[in-house]
Amino acid sequence: MNVDFFIEQFSGIENPIKGVKLPHLKIEEKQFKKLNLPNNTSNYDFLRALCKRGFLSLNLPKDSLEYKAYAERVKNELSVINELGFVDYILLVWDVVNFCHENNIPTGAGRGSAAGSLVLFLIGVTKIDSLKYGLYFERFISKTRAKKTIIDGEIYLDGSLLCDIDIDFDYYQRHKVHGYIEEKYKGKTSKILTLNTLSSKLCIKEVGKVLGMKEESEMTDVTGLIPKIHGIVEDIDVAYEKVPEFKEWCDQNSLVYSTAIKLKDLVKNKGVHPSGILISFDPLEDCCPVELSSDKEVVSGYDMNWISLFTVKLDALGLRSVSVVDDCCKSLGIKAQDIDINDNSIYLGLQDLKYPHGLFQIEADVNFKVTQKVKPKNIEELSAVLSLGRPGAMQFIDKYATFTNTGVIDMSSGSPILDKILAETGGCCLFQETLMRCCKEVFGLSLDEAELVRRACGKKKKEDMMKFEKIIKENAAKMGIEKAAEFFWNLMLDSADYSFNKCLGESTVVETSIGNKMLFEISVGDKVRAYDKENDKDHFVEVIDKIHGEKELFEVELEDGRKIQCSMDHKFMCEDKKMHPLKEIIAQNYRILCND
Repeated sequence: MNVDFFIEQFSGIENPIKGVKLPHLKIEEKQFKKLNLPNNTSNYDFLRALCKRGFLSLNLPKDSLEYKAYAERVKNELSVINELGFVDYILLVWDVVNFCHENNIPTGAGRGSAAGSLVLFLIGVTKIDSLKYGLYFERFISKTRAKKTIIDGEIYLDGSLLCDIDIDFDYYQRHKVHGYIEEKYKGKTSKILTLNTLSSKLCIKEVGKVLGMKEESEMTDVTGLIPKIHGIVEDIDVAYEKVPEFKEWCDQNSLVYSTAIKLKDLVKNKGVHPSGILISFDPLEDCCPVELSSDKEVVSGYDMNWISLFTVKLDALGLRSVSVVDDCCKSLGIKAQDIDINDNSIYLGLQDLKYPHGLFQIEADVNFKVTQKVKPKNIEELSAVLSLGRPGAMQFIDKYATFTNTGVIDMSSGSPILDKILAETGGCCLFQETLMRCCKEVFGLSLDEAELVRRACGKKKKEDMMKFEKIIKENAAKMGIEKAAEFFWNLMLDSADYSFNKCLGESTVVETSIGNKMLFEISVGDKVRAYDKENDKDHFVEVIDKIHGEKELFEVELEDGRKIQCSMDHKFMCEDKKMHPLKEIIAQNYRILCND
């Protein structure tokens, strides 16, 4: 059917999607009795009672600063959760975890942004004390980000911004957990469809075998030429520009290459999300097409990006690692929750790790290699290992390893407070909480604003990043720490693996893959020469956007006679083989390198 015809036929139909309406949660009578509450207690008051029980179990001295800090934190969290309409979602997750606890099904400690909630810790959903480890609730739920809408007296939540809680439990008892959810929300649950696409490597490999009649071994060698940057596989068109051997093969097999370009990112096949469980307010078949998987399980007809717009997506994952930990503890006659993760003797085996098998996440090849370099001695350094193994953070591996092995930190930010915060991670901004802490304690942003900065960096939203760059630098100027702001912002760009186009005059000559052009002639999609810091070489990168700014430009005459109009923030390669902004070059009297 013609797409335009389809749109025309359905253009008059009002979009029925209003948001996520949380499924009704019925709390069992026995749960009210455990808390000495009447059966007609509201869900909010029930959540408060759960928190109170958990709070009292901490046994904090009433007259201590610690007691006041915990009391204030849980009070604020409950207020935000209630205001945003998240009470039933929190209790829905608690109900599943509580079922595990009551039926001796081991659960994980908690991970992701949920670890920042003290409420989740107090009610037993996580085992991580967010205050003890300096984790922020705003990382989990931010009032400036979450949204709710009231339509005809009913609350609808923005599914794309719904807080996310991952539940990990014993792999061998996952059928009990899934069965409990299916029974509690009968006719309203299913597994979630996934759509697997043709990635760059897979695409050219399959096309080469089918269309080019190539052997598997040859295509394995060809796809091995496609590079990874910070753990992310480059697109085949980018690899074509950067890798001469790959380009040569593609030129010799032009039909394979051109076909692969056309097919890249198309859906290859469908599957089932390993942990996602859909829970809807209405009967599932009334709001979503469904089908049966090969295992005869009900699966949504929409993938998770669409289904999360109007139903709850619960991440309930059966992990063998949870089972292994539980079995080990039982064989030793101890309980997992009694292990003191701050006992550094636990980490002695990581100092000279030879075999990573059976170590959750560390057994991955990248994390194993990071562990061998970093040699973690405590929980903080072990957490850093897992962060360093992610795309974007890999560039900091050697720097952080130098810190853990020698204690040396090569850093001077221009702010003692910023230096102190970053010193905890060897001068690298490895954790999103570190970013938020810097924004709050150094540059005066609120935690809600800091969460927006974190989100902008994580999602690489250029306009939002430019806005916050301006705010941070203005605040820094008022405090006289301009150097610290520049240092911090460059660190953010590196941490997010993100770079802005620099401010240049429109008459600047730029080298492209098809010859020189003036800047005003450059279009989105052109390949321009840029410097690759990681590999210390030039390469061509694709222009993804053009930004017209209003920064003041200055004319710089280089030793080779070239003149460049640029802002004070534009960076040049200097004699120390590092990129420095023009204002720093002037202040420090650096010498700019001129390439032939």
